[in-house]
Amino acid sequence: MLMFLNQTYSLLAILYGLHGRLMEQMKPTLLVSVVSRLLKLFSP
Repeated sequence: MLMFLNQTYSLLAILYGLHGRLMEQMKPTLLVSVVSRLLKLFSP
C-alpha cells in the first residue's frame, strides 16, 4: 500500500512539473478551451 502511494505521489509530482512548464509556454485561453472540451466529453 505504501509503495502504491509512493508511486502515485511521484507520478503526480511529474505531472505537476510538466503542467507547470506547459502553463509557462501556453496561453491561458488555450488551457480554458482544453478544459471546456474535457468537460463536454465527461458531461452526459
